[in-house]
Amino acid sequence: MNRPPAALAARFQQRMAHDLAAMRGGQPSGPAFELMVHQLTGMAGMYGFAEVGRMAAIVDAQIVEGAVRQDDLAALVTALETALRRD
Repeated sequence: MNRPPAALAARFQQRMAHDLAAMRGGQPSGPAFELMVHQLTGMAGMYGFAEVGRMAAIVDAQIVEGAVRQDDLAALVTALETALRRD
């Protein structure tokens, strides 16, 4: 698999940090949260963050079903924290 250019990867890491801060800021919900998780689902794997993508996909599916499990949301936060410490 081809890796994205370093500048794009760095921007995505900044994006993950922003998303992580938003999730830590309280009980995330609403359209902005839904879009954030959906975009993480699609983009994380492209940048080599498979666990972030996997957990985002689980939370994304739960959003569609109408009930996000707090343990899965916590696992997504943990995946983001781990990904940001990776470098």
